[in-house]
Amino acid sequence: VERALAESTDRHEGDLKTAQSKLDQLHGRVAICETSTSSVVDLKRVHTGLAAEKTALESHHASLKDRVDYIEKMLGDSADRHTKALETAHVKLEQMQGRVVMCERLGNAVGDLQKNHSALAN
Repeated sequence: VERALAESTDRHEGDLKTAQSKLDQLHGRVAICETSTSSVVDLKRVHTGLAAEKTALESHHASLKDRVDYIEKMLGDSADRHTKALETAHVKLEQMQGRVVMCERLGNAVGDLQKNHSALAN
């Protein structure tokens, strides 16, 4: 009986040491998890901040794109208006040149008529 009791005690002692070793390993793993928990919380906080910053940048980017599109449209419209105004000015300039040429031709004829009139009046 004493031998059986000694064997049982030895076996339980070995089982107890194995259990204690496993318990120590679990304590180490729990400690790592507890340390990592604060890191995970920090990572979540940083992630939330980055997500908010990304949203703000996307909003600003969209706003900037809208503004650039508006400026491009205004420049295009302005260029179209200036092109039409320039075409109109060229047409008027050609008309004025035609009138000047006509005046120059008639100016010589008027000068001749004045000379003839002066000669008749004398």
